[in-house]
Amino acid sequence: MATRKLRVWLDGQRDKLVWIEFDDYARKIFAGQTQDWRRIASVFVSGISQALAVIRTDVLSIDLLAPFLQQELPADLSPAERVHRLFQQQAAKEFITQTIDALAPRFGDQADIALKLPSPAQLLRRAGADDELAFDDLDDVGIGLSNLVREFSKKPISVLLVTSAKSIGTDAEHR
Repeated sequence: MATRKLRVWLDGQRDKLVWIEFDDYARKIFAGQTQDWRRIASVFVSGISQALAVIRTDVLSIDLLAPFLQQELPADLSPAERVHRLFQQQAAKEFITQTIDALAPRFGDQADIALKLPSPAQLLRRAGADDELAFDDLDDVGIGLSNLVREFSKKPISVLLVTSAKSIGTDAEHR
């Protein structure tokens, strides 16, 4: 089902690769800024599908943690504990599963599907950690992220994209 366009490009057998991150565009233009964008998979899939009809991309990214970040993080927990609490949200896991299950058959022959997720440091900072990150917290969150990704390992995912900026965005970007 995967096109392997990214692999062919990385191997130098293709001159160019078009990878457009148009999640925000699809939400604004095709979903009317709806609050259900990261809550109801059919709303997300519909918006992305409409955007893909207008904009061609060789890699289709799905932000793995965005639906998990819909809920407020409990203030009485450490940043690492907050992150682990995020990973327990069954509704967010179902959203990602339904999204992949809907998009892969429709677009998997046109674009490689990528799961995008933040680095452990980035996620800890989003959860309120300061710049001095403890190795044990980084390790625990890294294992948690790995376990979360493993839950989708049987899905037709071609790419795992780990972002590493200091901040993964504002709350408004994840609603």
